[in-house]
Amino acid sequence: MRYQGIKNGQLVELPVHFQRAPGVEEVYAHGAAGGHVANYHFRIDFYRDQFPPVEFTVLGNQLVEEGNVVVQRNIVASVCIPLPFLKELRNWLSTRIEEIEAEQGEITLPKKENAEETLPKAKEA
Repeated sequence: MRYQGIKNGQLVELPVHFQRAPGVEEVYAHGAAGGHVANYHFRIDFYRDQFPPVEFTVLGNQLVEEGNVVVQRNIVASVCIPLPFLKELRNWLSTRIEEIEAEQGEITLPKKENAEETLPKAKEA
């Protein structure tokens, strides 16, 4: 986001200084889910998946699964943003993706068997 102010009667762009707030954590996420909440913001839940070990036992001529075979999806951060910033975020991401693909080639997406959202849509206000 760009900010403007008036200096000597002229409209000027204000510089923005970046710094991390105390206590900010850096997290790694495998994906994101979320949606429009009420009429004023958008929530993004970033998640990391924890996969079970893939181990099998053969009993006779049948494979028997051992242990938990559920993927645990842990939300590592939730971010709520105003709707105008949602468009700014999209534009910023598109520009960054174009830069990466120009340098490294097309980013390929993993194949999905079920393209539906796996987390429920946000409804709370």
